[in-house]
Amino acid sequence: MKLGHTKTCGYDTLKRVYKYSEQYYLSRYCPIQKKKKMVYDRIHLTFLIIPTGPFFGYQSTPNGISISKNEPVSALRTEIWNNYLTEYGNASFNLRAVDIERREYVYMEPEKKISDYFNPKPSGISIHILVEAND
Repeated sequence: MKLGHTKTCGYDTLKRVYKYSEQYYLSRYCPIQKKKKMVYDRIHLTFLIIPTGPFFGYQSTPNGISISKNEPVSALRTEIWNNYLTEYGNASFNLRAVDIERREYVYMEPEKKISDYFNPKPSGISIHILVEAND
């Protein structure tokens, strides 16, 4: 670019071109920028599989999972199935959201969003979900 050309373009025009090219570069070559929204959208939950029924003998230790809080509970169920329970064939199970402070748990309906059951930042020291076999 010639110095004389820079003067004719004007400072505001150059600023707009730079801003556009920077946004294009970030969106094209920096996938982290694209994923920032997704990172804030995720929730980290701890679940425990109750070793009864078809899960009898399962080494029950707390497991963690990270998923979008805007997903339906059915997506959470699928993630747990795919990552932890495929060896149990067609075993049917329910998810129950645990509220430690109230000392209660509730059935998680598959069509509701995960965010319907948990605070935006659930505590990291407790069990958030019980995985319970259907008998």
